[in-house]
Amino acid sequence: MVLKNSLGEHGGSKSSKFSYYGEVRMKQEKSELAAAQAELRDLKRTVLALRQELEAAHSRADERLHAAEALYKAEAVQLKMTITALRNELGHSFAEQERLVQQAVSANHNEINQLK
Repeated sequence: MVLKNSLGEHGGSKSSKFSYYGEVRMKQEKSELAAAQAELRDLKRTVLALRQELEAAHSRADERLHAAEALYKAEAVQLKMTITALRNELGHSFAEQERLVQQAVSANHNEINQLK
């Protein structure tokens, strides 16, 4: 009987051992759960930060694209204006050359008529 009492008083019963180990296991599980929740929270924050960084990078790329597009459009307009001006100048030059040729031909006809 002394043996039975000493085991009972010092946690020798199966239910008290299971209770103790159950509590230890629950504490470990709670600790693991808290660690997993903290890791999940950190991962969510990381995903959010990366998403914001990606959106900012896309925004900067879009801005550079629009700036380059505006620059090329302005350059295209300038080139079209230059082409138009050069065509007009070339047309005037041809007209001037034609006028000078006609003037020379007329002068030659007049000279030929005077020589006859």
